[in-house]
Amino acid sequence: SLNLETKEFKTVLADNSCLKSNRIMSLQHIDDELWIGYQDKGLDILDKNGNCISFHSSIQNELKTSPIWSIHNDKNNRIWFGTGGKGIMLIDKDKGILETYSHEANNQNSLPSNNIRSICEGENGILWIGSEDAGLCSLNPLSKKVSRYKEVTDKIKSLFFDHETNMLWVGTNGNGLKKLNPETGEIKVYTINDGLPNNVVYGIIKDDNNNLWLSSNRGITM
Repeated sequence: SLNLETKEFKTVLADNSCLKSNRIMSLQHIDDELWIGYQDKGLDILDKNGNCISFHSSIQNELKTSPIWSIHNDKNNRIWFGTGGKGIMLIDKDKGILETYSHEANNQNSLPSNNIRSICEGENGILWIGSEDAGLCSLNPLSKKVSRYKEVTDKIKSLFFDHETNMLWVGTNGNGLKKLNPETGEIKVYTINDGLPNNVVYGIIKDDNNNLWLSSNRGITM
């Protein structure tokens, strides 16, 4: 953790805290709690004092050896997990796993893969879902409909939906950065040929000046 006022760092490890593991894959701040997804130990939730708090046992039982690669808190305060091997789950801390979406062979209305790297929210509550090995899809939580997007079949590392422009930015594992217009399907691709230091894009965030910041295998790019 970093105190922005004092510039002091504190390293929290499994050895000096209640954390189950040092292999942390995802973080999400929800209602004064820090949700922590591991590569190999399921979930922890820390309160504002740094103490681990309890949650429904079914969550840990289901995910105790599965990666939690993405944690998304939607506009209706529902919590979604993107997992390695078990698709997408709608989670309630007190009630457990409410819904599960997974890949089904020969079913185009299912997830393209059970390995989900990134989740972000677009217009009208639609969830955009990036898979580790089979491209992009969306999920309408109201109708529970999954739609695959043949325009993007890359191995996906990160997603960012820009609500000002209604564009979806897709960070890929080796094919650079892609900008998708969800309404038209039009795609613009940015690679090392356009100035990126690397074609792997791990993370995408936007600053107050409308610049996109990208993390890659070769540092940070604006």
